[in-house]
Amino acid sequence: MCKNIMNQKQYKNDMKNGEGLFKWPDGCRFQSNWVDGKLQGESKLIENGIMTIGEWLNNKCVKWEQLNN
Repeated sequence: MCKNIMNQKQYKNDMKNGEGLFKWPDGCRFQSNWVDGKLQGESKLIENGIMTIGEWLNNKCVKWEQLNN
């Protein structure tokens, strides 16, 4: 189960607004920005020590790039 770490002030009209961080027990993390409940802008996924950067536009991923260590 993932743990949603967003402050209450990051919600507007019961929708995510602002930066949020999700954590899973296995160490996987997803950090991104939301506007009106939709993913928007840059996101970072860290899984098994590998970072992947994504770019979101209106809740759709338009770019996804895995970074090498």
